[in-house]
Amino acid sequence: MKYALRKLAKNPGFTVVALAKLALGIGVNSAAFTVLNRLLLRPLPFRDPDHLVQVWTSSARETYIIFTSNEADVLREMNAFLDSLPGT
Repeated sequence: MKYALRKLAKNPGFTVVALAKLALGIGVNSAAFTVLNRLLLRPLPFRDPDHLVQVWTSSARETYIIFTSNEADVLREMNAFLDSLPGT
């Protein structure tokens, strides 16, 4: 340990670069894990997230039109089929 510290003290440029690389590597790994934890590992902030559905339609101009929750509520009231979907 003494030998390593002596060598690092004799080469301050190498020491700074080595410490910067360590700090950058630890920081990047921490940030990546935080993002992955938020996106993939935690459950969705909804009651019964496994029952979420997405309703859409297609038209001649657009491939998919995603409904807002208000529009989905109106469709649900008008169409008994949507009442049988999971999560409703």
